[in-house]
Amino acid sequence: YFRKKLGTESRIAWLPDTFGFPATLPQIFKHCGLDYFATQKLRFRFDVPFPYDVFWWKSPDGSRVLSFMTYGYDVRLHEVPSIYRTFKAKTGLDNLLLLYGVGDHGGGPSRKMIRTIHEMERARAFPVVDHLRPGSAMARLERHSDRIPTWQDELYLQYHRGTYTSQSELKRTNRRLEVLFGEAEVFNALSPSPRSQWEIEKAWRKLLLEQFHDVLAGSSIPGVYEDAFANLQVADFWAHAVLDSALTALEEKIDTRGRGVPVVVWNALCWPRTDVARVDLPAGFELAKVRVVDARGREVPSQVSEGQIVWLAERVPAFGYRVYWLQAKRCKGGQAVTTMEFVATNGRVKIEFDPDRGTVKNLWLRTERGLEPVLAPEQAGNDLLFLGDRGNAWNLQYTGETWRLEQAEVRLLERGPVFARFRVTRRFRDSRFLQDFFVYRELDRVDVRTTVDWHARHVTAKAVFPLAFRAETAVFDEPYGVIERPTVPKTAIDSTKFEVSGQKWVDLSAPDGSLGLALLDNGKYGYDIRPDRLRLTLLRSATSPDPEMDQG
Repeated sequence: YFRKKLGTESRIAWLPDTFGFPATLPQIFKHCGLDYFATQKLRFRFDVPFPYDVFWWKSPDGSRVLSFMTYGYDVRLHEVPSIYRTFKAKTGLDNLLLLYGVGDHGGGPSRKMIRTIHEMERARAFPVVDHLRPGSAMARLERHSDRIPTWQDELYLQYHRGTYTSQSELKRTNRRLEVLFGEAEVFNALSPSPRSQWEIEKAWRKLLLEQFHDVLAGSSIPGVYEDAFANLQVADFWAHAVLDSALTALEEKIDTRGRGVPVVVWNALCWPRTDVARVDLPAGFELAKVRVVDARGREVPSQVSEGQIVWLAERVPAFGYRVYWLQAKRCKGGQAVTTMEFVATNGRVKIEFDPDRGTVKNLWLRTERGLEPVLAPEQAGNDLLFLGDRGNAWNLQYTGETWRLEQAEVRLLERGPVFARFRVTRRFRDSRFLQDFFVYRELDRVDVRTTVDWHARHVTAKAVFPLAFRAETAVFDEPYGVIERPTVPKTAIDSTKFEVSGQKWVDLSAPDGSLGLALLDNGKYGYDIRPDRLRLTLLRSATSPDPEMDQG
């Protein structure tokens, strides 16, 4: 963009108003040709000050960028001597970088700011003032590389923690599109076309526009989200067009001859995968008379559910496919999951529900020692906890009030050759939580599909998972890497992390690796952790700046 529009290239990343920065960001910067990073955001609000003004920020892969924690912008003339003395005392360096410009609310530098800079240049009592490009100023600091400390961790903003959860539906839509775009990119690379490349670039521009910090963070006014969902709908259409075009071109080269209706199951991941496949029943098929066969003509256990045929697609190659056929014949019956009144097990995992409260009494996982409990006995797993929260969309502001649910309805909804499903229904005031728990044959996981009709105000909802072991660290997914956070604070900054962000999953395991619990989410980003407990933040209900945030 800079080369095309301005005839130059930028080597510095400016992120003045981002609500925290993942530890993997330096490696992303370096891959983009950026050598420097500057922000003032960590000075915005804090309980524990960040220790450095100038530092090498190092990623887990070893990439590093020279970084500057600037002293805000629009610095007043009389403030400069004090800032300069503070900076020199902390860093031992002489080259202080000061920003200027209007910043929030639009516009570049004002005439007053330019006059102030010229006054600094003329003032004899001032140090030498140079009017430089930021890259040149950072290059001067880089000359003192051996005197600059290294920071190898995330840059955690001790504020705006509510934005991990606010505007839940937008975050879920964004996650779905990120996955869709990844699949479209993968298969378009295998079957490229000039038009598809143009369409996917247009779609990315729409999606990235809505990742602007106050949009995706959930801290905008209602009208912004009307525009955002309209743009994301267009992006969804274009990305699906690219994916469908690529898959159609690839499938034309696949031998799908066989008895029945062929179904090609694709794997967009970079490792072989065994997982659940679902397709709508083709026209002319009866619910009670359909089965699935593989390439060898062997029947694959299948189950009809909600108008779809469901089966387990086994060992689908990385970036590859397997072909199955649907036949209008009655499938073999049986049950792959053993169920009792409030218990389900497939031999790999076992789950038991509390029929009165709807919580998980326990969850067992098969290890070398047999089935072992993952959740703490005599405590409620997947307990719904409601916290009084007077904060706005940006910030959590707990009141100390808490509520739990004491009544629920638990029932076995369906069971068959592929899975068993329990449904748990709970109510909080005027809100309803409906959760379907799926236990599949041969998979060592439990899927939970949650639907909420939310009508609370100034309440935050969390799902609580007490652990049967003590974890020393929690490992979180983050962009192009992972981050390990201690479950007991080791530093003053760690003690401020009472709510943290994660990308797609979090894992807590026993120190010897013998047992653990991984929670994979579908568009949730806020967590809090202790050695013996994991909590996922589900919903908030702030009323500012959007008075109807996540209602319904």
